[in-house]
Amino acid sequence: MKFFNFSIQTYHRFVLIVHSQQSSLRSISLYKKIIFIQWLSSPFLILPLIINEQIVYQPGSFVCQTSFSNKIGFFYLFFVSYTIPIIFILTLHISIAHYLKKYWHFRRHQRLTGTDIGYPLQRLALTTLISIISYLPYGVFFVIEHLRVPAFPYAQKLAMIFAAISFASTMTFILGFNRSVRNSCYLIRYRTERTIIRCIIQ
Repeated sequence: MKFFNFSIQTYHRFVLIVHSQQSSLRSISLYKKIIFIQWLSSPFLILPLIINEQIVYQPGSFVCQTSFSNKIGFFYLFFVSYTIPIIFILTLHISIAHYLKKYWHFRRHQRLTGTDIGYPLQRLALTTLISIISYLPYGVFFVIEHLRVPAFPYAQKLAMIFAAISFASTMTFILGFNRSVRNSCYLIRYRTERTIIRCIIQ
């Protein structure tokens, strides 16, 4: 679900930058339909695993998941919940980067600078990189499992925590690179400091 949510955000960013004149592609009603379809279809994505009893209790991590020793279940989940969204995200990010590069070359005689294009490209690069490595522990633990190395305790839980932190980091980076968010934070901090100083003086 994390990467499907991130895919919707990437789509919104893509439409906002590349197809900014087509408001119908980013209407509220369209996003409602996309989110509804996403939530409606999500249970059906893991239904084959549930029917075939591929999701089992993992005693070491105290979670119910597909075991790392289950190749079919692991590759199915990896493909559905990670590979498809990542390909979609990468495709849109590459399209955005290509558009920004063309836009900068076309408008460089104006007051646009490399920084104006650099910030969006940095944001795209960081969010894409974090998204790619977020499920890296799953792949590492899967390989370790099939190399007949002794099982790592709490492997499933550690992989889940790493994926959650990576997704949270992605959102933090997106907010951090947003100038309006940074300016609002600076303004709040400035007002807070002024209020504290005023209270101390009085």
